[in-house]
Parts: sequence; C-alpha cells; structure tokens
Amino acid sequence: MRFEQLCMGCMTHKGEERVCPHCHWKETSIPASPYHLPPRTIVNHRYLIGRVIQQGKFGITYLAFDTGSRRRCVVKEFLPKDIITRFPGNPNIIINDIESQPDFSYCLSKFSEETAVLQKIRPQPGLAHTFDFFRENSTAYRVNEYVDAITLSDYLIEN
Repeated sequence: MRFEQLCMGCMTHKGEERVCPHCHWKETSIPASPYHLPPRTIVNHRYLIGRVIQQGKFGITYLAFDTGSRRRCVVKEFLPKDIITRFPGNPNIIINDIESQPDFSYCLSKFSEETAVLQKIRPQPGLAHTFDFFRENSTAYRVNEYVDAITLSDYLIEN
C-alpha cells in the first residue's frame, strides 16, 4: 500500500482521487487550527497523522495509521491549550510563560500515569486498547487501537 494514496479522513485507500470516494474528505495541507498537526505528519517514526477526531482542553485526538502494523489507530496528543503555543509548520509546542512550566509538568506526568494504567488493562471487546506511549515535539502521545463504533453519547441519544 502506498501511504500517499491513503485518505487522511478515513485511512482507506483512495488512489489518485483528490476527494475520498469513501468518506468524501478533501485533504488540505493546512490544518484547521494552528494547534493541530498537519495531515501526513509522522510521529514516533511510525504513526501517520490524519484528521482530527476531537479537540479538548488538554489534548487533540487524531485518526492515524500505524505504518508498522498497517492498521488504523488513534493518537492522542497531550496539548493543554491554555498554557502552550504551537506555531504553524512547527510540530514542537512552546509553554507560554515560565510560571506555567510547573502546571505543564504536573499535567504531563498525570497524562503519563493515566496511560500506564490504561496499558495494563487487558483488551476487551468494544474498548480501545492503549498500546503505545512516547514523548516527542516537547509533549507526549498515547496510541490506542481504533474501534469502529459510535460513541456512548451518540448511542444514548439514538436509544
């Protein structure tokens, strides 16, 4: 499989098409937010970043492709947006001021501890298994199995 022919919206083969025939996502090289890593960024020499699934106060979750196992996965980037900055074109984050350094370090250690706990949980049906953790770009990343399902909140709304 040629990775340049993967759709960054759904991580399926789209060939030479500009718009994905599966999910109709049109890839651009400019991320929607300066905080987002651009599609096709590779982290940890292995994970090909795709579209943003969710952005919260402490992180950004991306659909990604594991080039080692050749499967979709989910990469969560620790990114406390109230105390950091990222400039377009630069994947490294910068802490806004020296007073925020202790808060950043504390929250990063909690993200790391949480990941360690999640990695100890045996894989269960319907629960995304956490299988990797690494530090890069002055922050940290957690990698989960991709589970093709609806969210709990969507399920509750539908039922």
